[in-house]
Amino acid sequence: MEPSELELAAATAEGARMVAVVAEVERKRLAALLPASLEPRRLYGAMGALSLQFIDIPESPLGPYRECTVSVLCKDTLAWPEPTTPDTWRSMPGFPIWIGVTSERARHFGREVWQYPKYLADVDIQLDGTSFRARVSHPDGVCIRCTATLPTDLERQAVEFRSLSFGDSGLLMAPMPGVADFTEYWDPEADYELDLRQPGLGIESGRATSGLYAADLSFELLRPIPAQRTA
Repeated sequence: MEPSELELAAATAEGARMVAVVAEVERKRLAALLPASLEPRRLYGAMGALSLQFIDIPESPLGPYRECTVSVLCKDTLAWPEPTTPDTWRSMPGFPIWIGVTSERARHFGREVWQYPKYLADVDIQLDGTSFRARVSHPDGVCIRCTATLPTDLERQAVEFRSLSFGDSGLLMAPMPGVADFTEYWDPEADYELDLRQPGLGIESGRATSGLYAADLSFELLRPIPAQRTA
């Protein structure tokens, strides 16, 4: 498929696997990474949430690729389109501050169409039974490591992952509807290390507070639309 066609169609993917964990970071530090129109979501006290999402995509119009997305989870004051499937699980909206991807085409279209801060990076994702390990590196000094134990009790579920970006026309929102063998869970052994001095966050490490796992994930990433506030 030529790029001109891709720009007119939603990107679709089949058979993907996604692991995401949530790290606690002070809200004032996260607020400095967001446009003025967004606020970090409050977990408790002065703490907000940083999402580390890892996805292995074996089949898509862009070819196979792996991706790591670091997002600030945001307070949701936007009017998102209603899901077409009843009882759809919906994520908290996240504003990506850094995305590492193994495909040049995925990097290009992520930047040009969805206005995401995508960079070519080495993204190593290993899922072996109930064991998950990931390591991400980039020449600018970004380094991310994460380990977790994966749950086995999954249910087929309609899902929608929601992300935000900021383009020439202002704040944009993009839902990613799909279906997956899915669960949210808490893993007391999940941990992470990240060095994000280049996006301005710094060095963080610790235990993850919660996570999600999506296997056999099929999804489409709809073109972003201008964000609208709820009434």
